[in-house]
Amino acid sequence: MAFGTDDRWSRADWQRAAERAFTALGQQWQDGPDRDRLLLVGCLRLAGTHRLELGWLTDAAWAYVSDSA
Repeated sequence: MAFGTDDRWSRADWQRAAERAFTALGQQWQDGPDRDRLLLVGCLRLAGTHRLELGWLTDAAWAYVSDSA
């Protein structure tokens, strides 16, 4: 039975979700002990896919590299 509604997400829906996730992950990075490479790489991929401003990720990446060196 078809109801004639479209349950798919629009590009704008995906963009807003990506922005919210990116912001939440940035907060997780700043507040929590989960400062690992996988989190940074995942965020970089998310930012690249959705063309997000890097913002907090730039500082986080430098901090990660500095801690590792």
